[in-house]
Amino acid sequence: MHHDYNLLVCGATFAGLGAALAAQAAGRNVILIERSALLGGEFIEAFQCRRAEWLPRTETGRWLHQHMMERGIIGQDGCSVYMSALHPLLCLLVRQQRLQVRMLTEIVEIGRGRGQYHVELHDIRGKSTIQAEEILDTSTMRLTCPGELFTPESKSIHSYLHHPAGIEWEGDSEEQTCLSFTTRLRPFQATLQMAVSAEDSWSDARQRLHRCWADRPNAWKTWTIAAIAGRFASHVPAGVHRLATGWNWFPSEAYANPLDALDHGYEYGAKEWGQHAASNL
Repeated sequence: MHHDYNLLVCGATFAGLGAALAAQAAGRNVILIERSALLGGEFIEAFQCRRAEWLPRTETGRWLHQHMMERGIIGQDGCSVYMSALHPLLCLLVRQQRLQVRMLTEIVEIGRGRGQYHVELHDIRGKSTIQAEEILDTSTMRLTCPGELFTPESKSIHSYLHHPAGIEWEGDSEEQTCLSFTTRLRPFQATLQMAVSAEDSWSDARQRLHRCWADRPNAWKTWTIAAIAGRFASHVPAGVHRLATGWNWFPSEAYANPLDALDHGYEYGAKEWGQHAASNL
């Protein structure tokens, strides 16, 4: 593990992985910092995926899409996806491309001096400091600003539903306004979404979800909750947001699905650091 990098990417998100791969391809020395033990958690752990077609635009996106098709991860409709099965593919991608990723690592503080950012980190080994010329934050909460974390205006909690008889959902989600019911992948599997306020805690949101589900319409009674997401799905602003010179916020969760986020991250990285590489020739 080195201590000096051209680029530090905060968040091993889909956009963060895309940007890091593009920067590395342009000859930049890159490190990714991830606070959890999961790659792509903003979509995978949140059960977050809006119903949009997965149409890859970059070489990395095509790699992911091809492997998803070969493994049956993506449905025949080209939209619905087994989200949990994406994590092993991301691990394979990181290993093949030899990306430097530090998991279970928190950013404690960021300072600047002599043209570099000094980033204080904390993990199981204790505190350490690395230097980076540039920082790209792709996290939802804007974790590179520990004292000024981003609070989404709205968020939701998702869960997977199952029907043992394999029937299709034919009801109307407006029968109960707090719950939104969307069929996914197979007729007997679906995603349930419940909007919560920005102030709701995780425990409060789960309790409310269970209360709403207990009072669900009769047409829903034969469905059961198979799993509840491990984090909120949040609404965040799309695009690049400048925090300081060479320090940007590019939230991955703003995009429609994981592939869209990966491709946007790669396209941004290719434009940003590909130009750097060209200017140094």
